[in-house]
Amino acid sequence: MIDLRRLWADISSVAEDYDREPTTTDTLPVEGAAFVDKKAPFKALHGERPVIVMTWDEVTAWDMLCRHHFSRASLEREGELSAFLSLGIKPELEARWRGDAMAALLEKYPEGFDVVLSLILEYGDTPMLERALDVLDDSVGQAAIPGETVRSDCEKVLAAEIVDDEGKNRLLETIKRCGYYDKEEL
Repeated sequence: MIDLRRLWADISSVAEDYDREPTTTDTLPVEGAAFVDKKAPFKALHGERPVIVMTWDEVTAWDMLCRHHFSRASLEREGELSAFLSLGIKPELEARWRGDAMAALLEKYPEGFDVVLSLILEYGDTPMLERALDVLDDSVGQAAIPGETVRSDCEKVLAAEIVDDEGKNRLLETIKRCGYYDKEEL
């Protein structure tokens, strides 16, 4: 049987200071009249995870990246890259923010697809490319998304030459399916 307290201690010993969970004696603040002095009656280990607070540098970096659609190339064009780099944001954190933003844009497809495609090109993000191909494929035949839009976006990905042969075949199949649904609507 696994000793969860020991496992938790091992995990938190390698975590960064800002990633550390509260100790087992800490309590989490919660809202509501059911709790005395806004403290939960249970230990933090068993409660909800606390909200992670960003540092001032992280907030500044987040704002800079949001204004430039999470693109370092855009930051460089505007002369803000050195200011961004001086904030010392970890590349893993920046990649996570960028991935979250790209995933949110893909959920709103077709809105923002060009931004996602440009970021995939800039960073060579193969997993996000796979997600984009899935979104294109899933969008075929949906009433809210015209087939011409999906076909156009498939052609943009093909023109970017960032997919392998399997990806090309997937995109070509998606384009064919768009044509089928367009004919069916007539």
